[in-house]
Amino acid sequence: MMPAGSVGMVLSPTYPMLRDAVQPLFLGMARHAGILRRYFKGDRTALLAGSRTVLFRTASDPDALRGPNLGWFWLDEAPLMDPEIWPIMLGRRRLPPMRGWLTNTPRGRLNWTHSTFEAGGDDYRTIVSSTRDAFWNPPAFLASMLANYSHDFARQEIDAEVLDDAQEGLLPPWWLDLMETTVRPRGPGGRRRMGVDLGYGTGKDAYTHFLRDDLGILHGHSCPYVGVPEAAGIVARESSRWQVRQEDIAYDAGGPGRDMGRYLQAHGITEAVPYFGSGQGGPKAVNRRSKCAWRMRERIDPQRPEFTEAADARRGAHPLFMLPSSSGGVAAPQPPFCLPADRPWWPQLRKQLGELRYSMVARRVKLEDKDELMKRLKRSPDEADALITSFSVDN
Repeated sequence: MMPAGSVGMVLSPTYPMLRDAVQPLFLGMARHAGILRRYFKGDRTALLAGSRTVLFRTASDPDALRGPNLGWFWLDEAPLMDPEIWPIMLGRRRLPPMRGWLTNTPRGRLNWTHSTFEAGGDDYRTIVSSTRDAFWNPPAFLASMLANYSHDFARQEIDAEVLDDAQEGLLPPWWLDLMETTVRPRGPGGRRRMGVDLGYGTGKDAYTHFLRDDLGILHGHSCPYVGVPEAAGIVARESSRWQVRQEDIAYDAGGPGRDMGRYLQAHGITEAVPYFGSGQGGPKAVNRRSKCAWRMRERIDPQRPEFTEAADARRGAHPLFMLPSSSGGVAAPQPPFCLPADRPWWPQLRKQLGELRYSMVARRVKLEDKDELMKRLKRSPDEADALITSFSVDN
């Protein structure tokens, strides 16, 4: 228990995470313990027994946290926060008892939370707890996680291991959770694009395509017994049905796709874009596959601000995605990236997206080699490749 009269701060990476998880949990525990005196919703401040004050804030703007004088702070899901948040919050501890905590699921040895506590010295202490020890969870909870997680992901998410692998997950699991539950906004979705990943038609890998616009995936299809000639016919038919411009069709031109352009021409498609994942990625990515995967990440990111005139028109339309700005107003993130109601391909796509990893090489993004990903999946990531390919025609 903190001393009487103390002031502390609880921080989450985003406002939705604060509102939906940390704040109700904290207040519920305080009510159960009989120590909650008042909660001021407008200020997001709780008054506890003994004149103890708790401020609930987000870490979306680290510089906005430089003002208060605190006795303690708690960072929840700290790896998702800017590394600058830690030294800033250490400087806020100007009152007794001068403590700081963070809770998190490990995010690899390159994440700032691991390096900070590994080099922290005698003032730092790490406590590790496995989900296996959480006796209060329903009996089927752990079994369900083990059935759906890869070996390495289970080590990290369930057993709280800091993996030696220096690579980080490209898409946080909660982003994918959000895609499943979010309703597509009304209104036009902008240009339609089509990404095509080709197989040999022998059943070993699959022909897969995804059609999407700015608001999400519209349609997907996957079949392991489609060769290149048949694939060209499917692309012609589906691009016409969904009104996709020829220049917004991208196909994997490596391997079996070397002759795809010739077959597309037979269907009158002459402006489709050949995609080579090993091609140049520009100044920010090692290759084109990494560049397109990062574009996909930026579009799926539910917190990424949208700097367009259309953003103002959407303010207030999606309360789940409204974030507080440092000035006290409201910043509008980009609209959510959604899924169609009919999505039999989603289990495979989600699994593959959740396994994508990246690293930084000389300040450039590098997506993990496809061969390494295939070892974990025990199959070709055709669905993920098709979606990534669709981002090769984005400006």
